[in-house]
Amino acid sequence: MKNRKGMSLIEIVVAVMVSAFIILGLLGLMSNSASVVKKDQALNDATEIAVARIEAIKRDTDSPDDFNKLKTWDYYDKSDMDRYIYSQEVREVSDSVKYIGIKVYYRDIGKTTATPDTGKPKGGKIVQVGTQILKP
Repeated sequence: MKNRKGMSLIEIVVAVMVSAFIILGLLGLMSNSASVVKKDQALNDATEIAVARIEAIKRDTDSPDDFNKLKTWDYYDKSDMDRYIYSQEVREVSDSVKYIGIKVYYRDIGKTTATPDTGKPKGGKIVQVGTQILKP
């Protein structure tokens, strides 16, 4: 038996193939994580918008007249929200309680009016947040 120094060609090919397999697996994980981070950012932004709107409604509804004026409307476009639009749903639960629901959507940037991007999953809807408020 000879005393060898170094590695054979087969050993080098196997080592390169194993390394390539590991690197490809890691690249796949990195691309998936980037997609998850992007979706998570949209969900965080949308939830923040919805909660802020609900808090504003609660804060501004300080009289029975304000409570009675609450109404449903579609696709509000706010100038500082270029990526998102939202709608407000108001349902009367009883004489003294109303349900307020805010739905936040991706905005269709190809249109001049506030329209959801229906090319996205769930018709462009990102999140829906709701609560009930009492008549003051």
